[in-house]
Amino acid sequence: EEEVLIRSVAAVNARTVVAVVAGSAVLVERWVEAVPAVVACWYAGMEGGHALADVLTGAVEPRGRLPFTVPRSEADLPPFDRDAETAAYDTWHGWWRLERDGTDARFPFGFGLAYTELGLVGATVDQQGDQVRVVARVANRGERAGHDVLQVYSRPPNDRRSRLVGFGRVEVAAGAEAEVEVAVPVGRLGTWDPVTRRPVVAAGRHQVVVARHAQDPAAVVVAVEVAG
Repeated sequence: EEEVLIRSVAAVNARTVVAVVAGSAVLVERWVEAVPAVVACWYAGMEGGHALADVLTGAVEPRGRLPFTVPRSEADLPPFDRDAETAAYDTWHGWWRLERDGTDARFPFGFGLAYTELGLVGATVDQQGDQVRVVARVANRGERAGHDVLQVYSRPPNDRRSRLVGFGRVEVAAGAEAEVEVAVPVGRLGTWDPVTRRPVVAAGRHQVVVARHAQDPAAVVVAVEVAG
């Protein structure tokens, strides 16, 4: 069993790195605390080995961010019946399910690390015409340059679901700070209307969240008033 192999190798080698080859979320709770690092390799193809070696040796910065949520438990996933011919999950699956239930993810949507210590140190949000302009600052407290991806989420009035509406990549020199600007069209704050088959922006106060991932404790939350 792969989990037994991981734990056995980690028990005799404290520098074990687990490379996960998969196209979707994989539960890691039974072994993740036993290893110092995990790399999501996806399905990398013929050059995947070379790419993995470049990341592990530090020749290339790991720059990817998770496009899904990795939960801590199977109980945080929607019910699954392998013999079912149809399934209806409705809205509450993935990050929205955990957000609704107030459950911590093992690795949240948008999560990713670098070979340095990066942190969000502030952000401003203001509406300019038909755009919401976000300006954020990222600090690099480490000794090596690094990349980060600032993410902008929105939550409409009377809705518990956060949506990714924009992001921006930024390079930060060692020991420095850098600014990143993200312009979000107001139309992205809308929700899909299955009747009109188009996004509809609700009038009222929208929460705009600037963060490094969907569960960032340092996230900056700003209210934006949108007219109907």
